Amino acid sequence: SQQKIGIDYSFVTGEAAPQLRADGDLIYAGGRATRQAFEVIATKAVEQSYLLQLWRDQEEESASLERNLTDRASKYFTLAVILIGLSTLLFWWPTDPSRAAYAATSVLIIACPCALALAIPFTYGAIIRVMGRYGFYLRSVQVIEKIQALQHFIFDKTGTLCLTSPQTIPPLVANWTKEDQAIVLAICLQSKHPKSQTLAAYLLAQQIEAASITSEVNETLGQGLNYQGYRVGKVDFCQLQNEVPAETKLCVAKDGQLLAAFGQLGNHLRPGWEEVLAELGQSAELHMLSGDYQPAEQDWTVQIPAENCRFEQSPFDKRAYVAALQKNGDKVAMLGDGLNDAGALQSADVGIAISEDQTGFSPASDAILAAKSFSQLSDFVNFIKKCRWMLYLAFAVAIAYNIIGLSFAVQGELSPVIAAILMPLSSISIVLIGLGGVYLLAQFSGLKNGMTQK
Repeated sequence: SQQKIGIDYSFVTGEAAPQLRADGDLIYAGGRATRQAFEVIATKAVEQSYLLQLWRDQEEESASLERNLTDRASKYFTLAVILIGLSTLLFWWPTDPSRAAYAATSVLIIACPCALALAIPFTYGAIIRVMGRYGFYLRSVQVIEKIQALQHFIFDKTGTLCLTSPQTIPPLVANWTKEDQAIVLAICLQSKHPKSQTLAAYLLAQQIEAASITSEVNETLGQGLNYQGYRVGKVDFCQLQNEVPAETKLCVAKDGQLLAAFGQLGNHLRPGWEEVLAELGQSAELHMLSGDYQPAEQDWTVQIPAENCRFEQSPFDKRAYVAALQKNGDKVAMLGDGLNDAGALQSADVGIAISEDQTGFSPASDAILAAKSFSQLSDFVNFIKKCRWMLYLAFAVAIAYNIIGLSFAVQGELSPVIAAILMPLSSISIVLIGLGGVYLLAQFSGLKNGMTQK
């Protein structure tokens, strides 16, 4: 039979398990050989690449952002002020022309669109600054309005809901010498498989130095590694002659004798995941999309319905899933961490990129969430929703000011000079309500600053 090679497409799809390809098969750019070098022939230009399609098929973002509440109300406010001013002038003109001009001028001065116009920039601007302090970086004020209306949260698995950094637990069995550990470390360093990297990280944490190995390490895809009698991998692959604990997921053996056994290794769910999903699930529907194969253990189904979990999803599948939810007008948030999530992040109403390192790669998105702050995601969303009341309060004060001021102005009992003094005072009060309200709410919302203060 024709020998097959393994290609790791995790950079593109998020799937860590290598895909088998034989001589003559079509492969895509972005893959990485896992076992041996091979020769490839480019059959298409870079402009036709799989990755570029992800953006090319995506509709260009509209040059004009969605109009916010101030934009929608401003034209009506301006029209109303002009009509009130004109009506005041016409009402007083037949009996007292000087009073008519006096009253109409006061109406035009006291009516302050500035208060309404300043409410959103200062209130939402304060939200952006506060969120940035806690590791949630929002692109614009429009993102805040969209977060407040979200009905669905979609999570990528690897790197988003699950950790990408190696996580280990103590071995169930450890009957190996320092020499054995040094050789096993050297073996594991030859593989890019997540479990091999996890075991290597564990050994490095134990201050083990890799031994010098002279021959090639043989990797059996999906099974394990073999080197001069040493085997690292699944229980069956290690050809053990003695019993292993029932919960064993990874074995280390030498000549059929068990050296070490480990339980669940690899990508663990992020700390605080259960609380985050539980709180978000109270007001929105939860989903999970993954490029990985479906694992045996799915702890997240406690919070995410099994029917909302999809596996072996390509970047295009993820984007199509987002679009399907949006067909009924629902507002969707997508959370992902890599290139394979880029299409879904762009298509979603709110795309949130999870970042382990703010100086590293992050796909285009509406917001960036520092991985250290993931456990507070639901707190951030709830805080942003609560801040609507600060905006409503600012609007209420602005409207009350205009109603009271206009009631005196139309009667001709308010001089233009006094109106000119009151107008900036109302704007200042709106700024103070927006800024002060948001910062006070942050202090009493229980947010924890896991980021470095600047």
